[in-house]
Amino acid sequence: MRGAARAMLFSVNAERDVWRGPVIEGKKTANPDAVDYLAAFVDGFTRAQPTIGVGYVGLAVPAWHYGSTDQDGDGDIDSAIPAELRARFDQLGVMAYQSTLTALKSGLARADGLWPEHAKKGDLMPWVGVGRIDEGNRPVGNAEASIAIARARRSVCFYVGFGAIGQVFAGNGQHRSIASIIDELKPEACA
Repeated sequence: MRGAARAMLFSVNAERDVWRGPVIEGKKTANPDAVDYLAAFVDGFTRAQPTIGVGYVGLAVPAWHYGSTDQDGDGDIDSAIPAELRARFDQLGVMAYQSTLTALKSGLARADGLWPEHAKKGDLMPWVGVGRIDEGNRPVGNAEASIAIARARRSVCFYVGFGAIGQVFAGNGQHRSIASIIDELKPEACA
């Protein structure tokens, strides 16, 4: 935000490291403390800063990645975010790194279905891949698909994480730069 504007949303980062639990009998399981961590974050932050919104950024559906177990015996499935906890987040940022428009739309539709309270209000924001090259020499994300999603959604985040800093202005042979995408979209969207 620029000028006198202040941040009105503080988000918890709930990517794989929050959700990754032990491998049990050869199967990936969710961290049994992940939901407790998220609940403690929301509780603590809202007590300390009741006028600032709380966001979630991470896996939209942890169960897509980790098995359904209750390792800590608390009666909750470790890879499921309870509805009452989901409702406490003011905005949802979901990692949407698919490399085709069809796959991106499909993943976001599934996320909309799991987080209906956010989808209905339009505050489910895709964090799209920006073209960093993965270990298989493939770009993470798809520029044209990201542009289509940015035009269809109220907001989108072009997530420049570790390993993607060159994508901001330079891009690469498999994915346009973020600057060129933003230039095409403005004033429709901003990074």
